[in-house]
Amino acid sequence: MLCIFQGKERLRDAVGSIISDGRSAGDIQEDIHAQVGPCEHAATKQCRSGGLFALDLVKETIGAATKRLREEHAKKHLPFDASTVRDEDCLTTQVGESRSSLVVFVSPSLLKDDGTPVTIEDFRDNHSFGNGVTANSRVELKDGSVRHLSWCVFPEGTTLSNEQLNKLQVIFEN
Repeated sequence: MLCIFQGKERLRDAVGSIISDGRSAGDIQEDIHAQVGPCEHAATKQCRSGGLFALDLVKETIGAATKRLREEHAKKHLPFDASTVRDEDCLTTQVGESRSSLVVFVSPSLLKDDGTPVTIEDFRDNHSFGNGVTANSRVELKDGSVRHLSWCVFPEGTTLSNEQLNKLQVIFEN
């Protein structure tokens, strides 16, 4: 389930440094977990305007990582010690994906310039919402208008009551 809310525009000082952009995604996430439930954080899940995608990922073996790193070092004429290759050096590659339907809630306070509600159809094709919580992101809609939005993604199959949706709206928009 994807829930989209009005975000905050970043405030900048005279030299352009960010002085305020509302609450952080981490702070918002803590409140969501405490008051509503856990968000989706699996690296293999990605929410897009076209649905919820399960990514098929393959992790490189130590042997393959050693070969790749040896070749990279050789191209740069750098020494290489294969004994230093660790699991965290192994790359993960997406080899496929599958799509499932997506339940979307858009805050009623989120309106287009003409006063009509924003819907998922207003987002550019395949706009990526990722997973977890995103706060105060600048998003250009299909009509070219820009909104500052925040959103959260819940695990597939999650349904939220009106009370939970109201709690989310308070967490994000107040």
